This record gives sequence, C-alpha cells and structure tokens, in this order.
Amino acid sequence: MSRRSEHRAVAAAAMRSPGTWVLARVYPKPASAMSAARLISSGTIGAYRPKGSFEAYAARHERGTVVWARYVAGLDVPPMPDSMTVRVPDYGTQPGYEGVRIVTVEISSRCPRCGGPRGPVTEHHFVHDGAHLTCDRWTNECGHEGMYSAVLAESRQEPARAVKVSEARPKPPIRGVEGGQYQAAVDLIGRRLEELPHMKATRALELVKDAGHDHAANVIARFISLNPAQILTSARSAALYLNDLDRRTRAAIADEAAHTKGAKKTMTTTRSWGHAIRPLTEQEQATAAGTGRATCATGRCTEQATHLATYSYITGRSGRVSSAARGVCTPHAEKFAAQHNLTAQGGEAQ
Repeated sequence: MSRRSEHRAVAAAAMRSPGTWVLARVYPKPASAMSAARLISSGTIGAYRPKGSFEAYAARHERGTVVWARYVAGLDVPPMPDSMTVRVPDYGTQPGYEGVRIVTVEISSRCPRCGGPRGPVTEHHFVHDGAHLTCDRWTNECGHEGMYSAVLAESRQEPARAVKVSEARPKPPIRGVEGGQYQAAVDLIGRRLEELPHMKATRALELVKDAGHDHAANVIARFISLNPAQILTSARSAALYLNDLDRRTRAAIADEAAHTKGAKKTMTTTRSWGHAIRPLTEQEQATAAGTGRATCATGRCTEQATHLATYSYITGRSGRVSSAARGVCTPHAEKFAAQHNLTAQGGEAQ
C-alpha cells in the first residue's frame, strides 16, 4: 500500500468513529513521527483536510515512535493532556512490609507499550486489613493492562511535570460557511445557542426541520446516530459538523478547479448553487434604464432585461465564494430556468 493510500485508510477509519483515537503508523525515528503528526493536524496531507478536522500526536511505542490520530470536526472534545494524576495503592517491596498506603502519582496519559490513550479513570473502593480505601482504575482502549507496580515504577522514572491542559475559554459564536449549503441552518442553530448554550443536537434537529431545512435535519439525525454520545450530542457539535461538510465541499471544488487542465474559467454551472430567477420590478427596470443597464447581460444580446438571475459560485484556487446577479431578457430567463429546474415567474433551485 502506498503512503497516500495508507493515509486515506487512516482518515476513513477515524471518520467512522469520530472522537476516537486511531493508530496511524509506527515510525522507526521520533522525528519522522512528530513531523507526520504535525502534517496531519495542520491538514497539509490531503486526506486530513480541511485544516482542523483531525488531531494527531506522537508517542513512544515498543517498536519505535507511533502516531495516533482522531477525527474531531463537529465535536466538542477536550484536548488530550500530556500526563494524568492518579491514586494507586503502594504495597511496598521491603521484607516484612504489612499494610498498604494510597499514593498520588503523575504518569503519562499514553500507554507505555503502544502509545495509545489511557483511561478513562474511575474510582475504585476496596477494603484492606479492615481499612476502607479508594484508588483509581482505568481501562485502556488499546487493551494493554498496567499493573499498579508498573505504574509506580513509571512515576519514579518520569520527571515531575505539570498536566498540560488548555484553559477553558469562552466558545466563539457559531456561524454558517458563507454560501454553503447548510449556512441558513447553522446560522439558525447559532442564534439559538446564544440563548441556550447547552442545547442538544436533538433539539437542533427539530429546530431546523421546523424551519424547512429538511436536508440539514436529515444530516443532523445521521450525525447523532453515529456520534458516541448519541442523544447527548450537543447542538454545537451538530452545527460544527454541518460547517465541516460545507468546507469539505468547497475544498473539493477548489481542488478540482486547480487540477483541471486547459480550463479558461474557474466557474462553471457545476461549481455554482443557489440559482434563482424572478421578474424585475418596475422600479428596478427604471433604475437599470437610468444607469444604462437596461439590456440583457447574456453575451451580445440587446433585448431588454426583464428578469433578475442570481446564484453563488466558487472562484479561484483558494475556493472563495462569490455571488452574481444579472439582468436577463425573457428568452434567456426561460433558458436559465430550464437549466436549473426553475420557473421564470420566480423561484429558487432546490
């Protein structure tokens, strides 16, 4: 399998389980692994675009240095700390030792064997020599178990360090991607989140469905069913997911335009959406006549403009969204309407 195909397979596996860490590759050299992790997180590698859709880190592995990655687009997931603080029982090692004490130690948040994430941590209550004690337990997703004695040994080897966790910051307001298919639905969810910041995705689904955004509602329903949190999925996550879909569509269109050889224009009907047509009002016709724009804007047509055709489109290699509005005569209005399943009396493409 080529390196490119390997990255595509890893990205696909991560997208099938959003928020779950997936083993990407084991590298013989630490520098190679750290470089790969940076390229994944930055979206430099095409399989992990757009930027910010994936997170990755490099860690020690039995056979070298491993890279783990996860798909986070549309998810409110906390950053992974470098270390974790846990309470473990210390039974001692000297001869004749009796009893047990609970010690708090700091260890890596990664499995020492495969570099996968440790946890989650839960409390464990037990009785020893009549004393009721509490320590921590955790189950690694990778399946590797860690004995308390090994954890204590690791804590003595690792230098003391602070747990690196990003400080909580106010979350920015949610806004839809300009010109995107789901912009209106995301803007609607964003406005409601300003009032109800802890709203669930199930409520967002009802909200957009009541507003007539049926396709967006179907996408949200599928997102909820695939999300590990299920009905507890946040509305913010659903909105971020819709935005990610719009950004991916824009990036795909931009990539197609960049790789099209011999193309003289970067905008075609396949890269445009939101087509609408309506008759010009008398006031608009009078204004157009006063500015010298009373004729049809299609080619060399000299007929009087009777309708207004509008649409959005992608232009340039950067994928910038632009909008167009032009006056057209009745014959060209009917042709425009036929191309996009509209009626020349007014309407918008579905």
